[in-house]
Amino acid sequence: MSTLILDIERLKNEINKLKVCDVSTKKIYNLIFSCYNMDVNINMKEYIYDLTKHSLYFKNVESKFYPYFDLVLCVIFIKRSRELKIVESEERLKKHLDISFKRIYTEILAKVSLIEIISKEV
Repeated sequence: MSTLILDIERLKNEINKLKVCDVSTKKIYNLIFSCYNMDVNINMKEYIYDLTKHSLYFKNVESKFYPYFDLVLCVIFIKRSRELKIVESEERLKKHLDISFKRIYTEILAKVSLIEIISKEV
């Protein structure tokens, strides 16, 4: 059983505060990390398990949160594949990272556009 606890309310608030200029791999990686009850000394195996579990959960409920977890997992696995010098895996992971990043960026742009439309109507 995982000892990690994801603060979903904080996650939701942090994601909803994101602006287009905030979208970067490092910012999203740090955002997800900060929503867990852990310090720098983490059990990476447990962290990966928990990220995967939440990614699948959010994907199954069709939540906008799952690409954030996918992105963090990709970053972790790309780093690991570089350490092991596995080029093929790194290329596939970069493609998946790109897809997750585009989903996040699209969601934020849609939110901004909706806010602009609503503000013009008022």
